Amino acid sequence: MTRQQALGVIGLWTIILPFFGIPNTWKLNLVILTGVVILVLYWHMRKESQSVPTAQDTRVADFVENTMVQKTNSTDTQ
Repeated sequence: MTRQQALGVIGLWTIILPFFGIPNTWKLNLVILTGVVILVLYWHMRKESQSVPTAQDTRVADFVENTMVQKTNSTDTQ
């Protein structure tokens, strides 16, 4: 299961959690646990997205600075 799918399942869980007939203390603990799981998934996804180079990063690596080049005539060297 990918992280995006896990976030979808957690979202569905959060929607249907209040309709379960469980005591409020359990419900509160489950909501807190769900929030912690969401934060951990967010942290992993953010870390992963920062480590992957974007297309703009590769364009910068291809940059070559212009320099003045003195032309030499191949017939003058004889």
